[in-house]
Amino acid sequence: MVSVVNNDHYQSAGHPLWGAFATVYGPTRGEKARLGGYTFQIVGAACLDYPEDSPYADRVQVALRVSSPRFWERINETALQGALTMTGPCGWAWSMDAGKVQTIWEEGRNQTLCGLERAEWGVFHDTYVAYGDWDWQEGDRACLEFAFGKGSFTLETDEIQRVVMG
Repeated sequence: MVSVVNNDHYQSAGHPLWGAFATVYGPTRGEKARLGGYTFQIVGAACLDYPEDSPYADRVQVALRVSSPRFWERINETALQGALTMTGPCGWAWSMDAGKVQTIWEEGRNQTLCGLERAEWGVFHDTYVAYGDWDWQEGDRACLEFAFGKGSFTLETDEIQRVVMG
């Protein structure tokens, strides 16, 4: 019998409880905004630099934590996708309401250019990863622009860090 208290995945409120699907890279605490009983906070930002022979393309990843003291009221992921646009330098912008895919015919595969997916969850929060394909340069920043029916706000990352993937 496994006890939740002795489980390595159990942590205090505000931290991962049951698992993680994706790794969060970059700074661990960023700007916060509050709207409709939820707190939105950037918790990571990085340019993931994959090896040339990798099936993955380099991309910018921004991690967003959505928390609420009312654990029974989870944010609607579809509403979050519809409200969120990630922007970058030189007018680069991707709406997160639908992932964008590019077909690479020579290699017989599809490559996802942008999207939003849940990375981890806990009792009082969900962490999402917004990602997009742009020609990242050192010193670049990204913004997450939210336009909900109850209000809008923008969160900006610190300088995006390059992370070399293995």
